[in-house]
Amino acid sequence: MKNRIEYLESKLPKDIDVEMKYRKNFEKYAGYVGNGIYQWKGITTTETSELFLMGVLKSENIKFKEV
Repeated sequence: MKNRIEYLESKLPKDIDVEMKYRKNFEKYAGYVGNGIYQWKGITTTETSELFLMGVLKSENIKFKEV
């Protein structure tokens, strides 16, 4: 999982503060679906940190490998 997080972080834009721009939306709209699955912006995963990063990349229209 650590390598996946590092990969997603490397794709983040360097010129914006993603925490400030997206964290409130994530906290408000991301949710637990069940069976260890979380969902935000149509993305589902078992890891919330991965979910946040993938949601940010999707919002910024940055392509990344989906697993």
